[in-house]
Amino acid sequence: MFDFKKRIKRLQKLLEKKNIGNLLIASGVEVNPNVLYYSGDATSPIILWITRDEAKYYGSKEHDWFDSCQELEAYRKEFKKLTRKKIAVDEKANGALAFRLQKKNNVKPFWAELMKLREVKDQQ
Repeated sequence: MFDFKKRIKRLQKLLEKKNIGNLLIASGVEVNPNVLYYSGDATSPIILWITRDEAKYYGSKEHDWFDSCQELEAYRKEFKKLTRKKIAVDEKANGALAFRLQKKNNVKPFWAELMKLREVKDQQ
């Protein structure tokens, strides 16, 4: 089994290094490989909200490697808290989410960084 908690911790260290407070990775109709890599979940829709010290999952399942797991609808309330904050997004996977965030926030594309981090193989 893959160590998803360890993957998330590596991602959080990268966020700290890049001075990014929030990262959103989403799956819409199709499964996003980055969502699958960090959650192990191939269902859709899913939103992963990763900060430097917390990892939240919004979808239909429970995973013990996230600090909280909630239904997707709960994300909408949290979304409002993102106004005027520095946010990174996996822009290749969910362009619509990135576009909506750009209206009110300082959005940083983060797909390339996610791909580099995925090159680091898990130790079995």
